[in-house]
Amino acid sequence: MFIESIELSDYRNYSHLHIDFHKGTNVLYGDNAQGKTNILEAVYVCCTTKSHKGSKDKEMIRFEETDFAAAPKIDGISGIRILFRHLLPNALGMIVVNFLFLIPQAIFTEAFLSFLGVGLSAPTASLGTLIQEGRDRMILYPCELLAPLITLCVLLVVFHILAMAMERRGGQTD
Repeated sequence: MFIESIELSDYRNYSHLHIDFHKGTNVLYGDNAQGKTNILEAVYVCCTTKSHKGSKDKEMIRFEETDFAAAPKIDGISGIRILFRHLLPNALGMIVVNFLFLIPQAIFTEAFLSFLGVGLSAPTASLGTLIQEGRDRMILYPCELLAPLITLCVLLVVFHILAMAMERRGGQTD
């Protein structure tokens, strides 16, 4: 496959960009945080129709050009006030959803490390230490293993379902 050119409009940090590629090898170079990865992501999006960074297409649109950010800028409101009064309230939904997806990951990581013996030590109650202790007595007392395992599974599933529901709810417009 050969890509002759790519044109970006309001994509990530680019308001408008047109690049003509040459046959052979093309090298993207420049300072850090200038958008080289965004160009590669744009090529990836063209090939696969999804982003490797954001879970939603609307996250790829330049954020500062939206109405809730542009109108206060025209009125001469300071950048800090725009951040706290306009951008943060509109981005709060994405922040909460990302935080909710991190909760099951943190629970599982803590339980796994405790199970391996590098997390919380035995007197401290942790699902990982309870599973580790239940594993030793699995033959005689299977409930000592099953109870923390089921609790861990239920916690992970419930928080994941909650995060998915919040993500779906965040995509709806009222």
